[in-house]
Amino acid sequence: MTTFQAVVYAAVHGWSEFFPVSSQAHQSLLAYLAGWQPPSGALMTALLLGSTLALLGFFRHDWASMISSVLQVIIYRKKPMTLDERIPLFVGLTTLPVLIVSFYFGPAIHAMEWSPWKVCAVLGGTAIPLWFFDYWGRKIKGMYDWNLLDALVVGLTQATALFPGWDRLSGLLLGAFLLNYKRESALKYAYFCLFPILLAKAGLGLHELDFHAAMPMPDLSWLSFSAAVVVSCLVSLLAIGGATRQIQQKGVGQLMFYRFALVLVVSGFLWFRGAA
Repeated sequence: MTTFQAVVYAAVHGWSEFFPVSSQAHQSLLAYLAGWQPPSGALMTALLLGSTLALLGFFRHDWASMISSVLQVIIYRKKPMTLDERIPLFVGLTTLPVLIVSFYFGPAIHAMEWSPWKVCAVLGGTAIPLWFFDYWGRKIKGMYDWNLLDALVVGLTQATALFPGWDRLSGLLLGAFLLNYKRESALKYAYFCLFPILLAKAGLGLHELDFHAAMPMPDLSWLSFSAAVVVSCLVSLLAIGGATRQIQQKGVGQLMFYRFALVLVVSGFLWFRGAA
């Protein structure tokens, strides 16, 4: 894989990971349309590492406050009371269902053959409930309203996001909108919940790399790996800021129209290619 391909994948991943448009679907469709190998192994690790660093940097003050609060709870053995003391507990509970479902069903789902037609069907079909609950939700809850039950419900909706076209961020937002959370609170909590998953995947990928080897994988150089990390991180930072403003002000409606437009364009391309 060339450095150019790695950079393109990094840009696409960094943008689509933090908008509810499914980064996995974009990578799959890009690989098919461009005739490239889909990102995997070291390249996928680079993409995830860049996004993880972006989340860490963008919410650095929140993470610092949470860590300090949790340490005080542990040291002084007190009951979590403040938001910063309780949010890590809620995030952990939200993450638990996706870990369980991924362990038991993830390998079977990933082993399935996901044609571009199937990816388009999932990408378009799942846009409808997300837009519906965003548009019709009462939006009466804020960050201080999160509780254990709500965290579990959002975790269950996130656990359904194992298919290309239906991503973890969309699953998290769907659950939050279903529970009538405001857009800003829903998105911020969703980003908090993405962090441990991205961190775990990036960490596992890094553990499998041989840093003493001449190349992280046969067709990927260390230059391409480093470029992918940097581009993924920078684009992710821009995407987090852009998504926060976009969704807070206008909701997910425009992004769902983008999903439908992408599905129509790709479907038309597939149809003409099949006809030819």
